[in-house]
Amino acid sequence: MDGTIWTSRLDSALARAARELADLAGQARRFVAGLDLTEQLVLLGLVMIGLFYLVLTHLQASEDGQKAGGRFAGVLFVLLAVAAGFGWRVSEGTA
Repeated sequence: MDGTIWTSRLDSALARAARELADLAGQARRFVAGLDLTEQLVLLGLVMIGLFYLVLTHLQASEDGQKAGGRFAGVLFVLLAVAAGFGWRVSEGTA
């Protein structure tokens, strides 16, 4: 009896999670489709830098110099993301 209750609860939770993920993916597609070409390229660049940073930190050895290099790349990524976000906000206000 308890097994069937937990199974139905788990199935319900998984179905809700799948609906939420599908909704989130649809919103992301609509957001990217609403951007102009320059904004799409900036977003693509941010995604590429983020993926590069994740791969770089994953593949790094545990030497101190390489850890510092990974932190430096992370700081550059954050600064670029802030600058891109600020640029988008400014361009919206002037357009």
